[in-house]
Amino acid sequence: MNPFTWPFALVSCPNYTYEVGSWLSFAVMTHTLSVWVFAVFAFIQMAVWARERHSAYVKEFPGYPGVRRALLPLLL
Repeated sequence: MNPFTWPFALVSCPNYTYEVGSWLSFAVMTHTLSVWVFAVFAFIQMAVWARERHSAYVKEFPGYPGVRRALLPLLL
């Protein structure tokens, strides 16, 4: 199994998970306040979108895996 694809089994929106991770990595590398602020607001917005999509998946697919979370594996 590819180690970079494990979020696909644990979250409903792995694209948002990877985007949040990339913005956080960019914020760590640049040490810039504006990037940190953007990363926080981007995380909040993507969390809202991911929770909406996750709840739609749960409603639409009766056998949707219960271990999956919306954005962060095992947390959110």
